[in-house]
Amino acid sequence: MSLRPYSKKSVQRITKETEFIQQRYNYYSGRFNEIKKKTLSPTVFTRNSSSEFLQKKKELNDLTKKLEIVHKEKTRLTKSQPRLPKKSIGEMWLVKRRLEEQVSSAKELNQKLKANRKNLQKKTDEVITNEYNKTKKCLEELELDHKSKCIMISELKKTLGPEDDYKDLNNIGSTNQEAEYIKLQKYYKIIKKSYRANETKNKQKYKELQELEQKLQQDKVCLQMKILKTKQQERLLELSFTHNTDENTLIHNYTDPSFLYKPSVKGLYI
Repeated sequence: MSLRPYSKKSVQRITKETEFIQQRYNYYSGRFNEIKKKTLSPTVFTRNSSSEFLQKKKELNDLTKKLEIVHKEKTRLTKSQPRLPKKSIGEMWLVKRRLEEQVSSAKELNQKLKANRKNLQKKTDEVITNEYNKTKKCLEELELDHKSKCIMISELKKTLGPEDDYKDLNNIGSTNQEAEYIKLQKYYKIIKKSYRANETKNKQKYKELQELEQKLQQDKVCLQMKILKTKQQERLLELSFTHNTDENTLIHNYTDPSFLYKPSVKGLYI
């Protein structure tokens, strides 16, 4: 059965109470012995001294009761004191050395975590910056291509006129005009087809960029959580083995290395 740890103030208070009760016990024991020596047998008393005998007897009974109460209180306080585990000096030294090794390994692991966090953050920033620059450049190229195609289409429409699609080739005056019209008509169809294909590609590329943005945002959140967890581990390593507060004493279990991966929020923010 594990005993509840007592704080230093509680142990000092119990020790003072025990010393005070011991002093009272010694005082009443001395008074009891003095009265016992001075008290004579009832057969010695005469009828005139019977009242004095009764008074002394009453005083003796009161002192005896007080002595029993003090003795019980002393026994109770003695039993309530915390019992320390009985271990040899060698075992305590081994436990201390093992704890020091575990704390040292935990600090080394913390340093590695710090270095890994910095490298990971640096690489992530580089990846995000490169992806952003590539995406921005691609969008600019697509916008320029789209604008150039729109300008070309508008120029062709102006050249062909609003009713060129409905003209009959027999109504064209000369062979040169007919050939120019057919040539422009082919260019117009090619550019129109290219425009639609580019528009579809642009929409698909825009959708892919949105998905990439969501993925980068999720990676950013994951990195923030890793940074927060690492800071919690650093804060936990800075705590002492026994952390004293005004009310009680908190003992952190450094024997289990899992506290580095599952830090207690209650233990961190005391």
